[in-house]
Amino acid sequence: MKKILFVLSSLILLSSCGSEPEKKKESPSKKPVVDPYVNHPNDLAMVLKKHGGLEKWNEFRSLSYEVDRKESREIHHIDLENRKDRVDGEGYQLGYDGENAWLLQDQEIFKGNARFYHNLIFYFYAMPFVLADDGISYSETEPLEFEGNSYPGIRITYGKGVGDTPEDEYFVHYNSETHRMEWL
Repeated sequence: MKKILFVLSSLILLSSCGSEPEKKKESPSKKPVVDPYVNHPNDLAMVLKKHGGLEKWNEFRSLSYEVDRKESREIHHIDLENRKDRVDGEGYQLGYDGENAWLLQDQEIFKGNARFYHNLIFYFYAMPFVLADDGISYSETEPLEFEGNSYPGIRITYGKGVGDTPEDEYFVHYNSETHRMEWL
């Protein structure tokens, strides 16, 4: 009986040690590689690349920085994916929730316009990358001449309904040799 149990146990053990059925290897899903510069003029693409590139910028999820103002110090927090933001000042908070700008304060400490101010500093702080946002139109502009140097330029305008101030326009001028943004 011991011999039969030994043989049965051995058979069970050997059958369980056999190779597993081969599993099909799933190929990793290949997402189409999208050129982040496809909707931008070549001269702007060169400027963006020279400042670190959209590929790197798009990896970042948030940005925080401090601003020293005469009346207070502010800490700005921005979600780079949806552009919701919050500004923490001494005695006030303001920000943008994706639809509306808001302001919280116990007394009238912040006297500005929250809708205008919530991302004002961010917009300039994040140059030139914010100039790659959707809804922007690009055109050439006259080069800027300064101290014997000529800086080619790009005119930036906004479509109707884009941003809070679609009538804004920016002019970016860059060094034609280094492609670094020199003037805004």
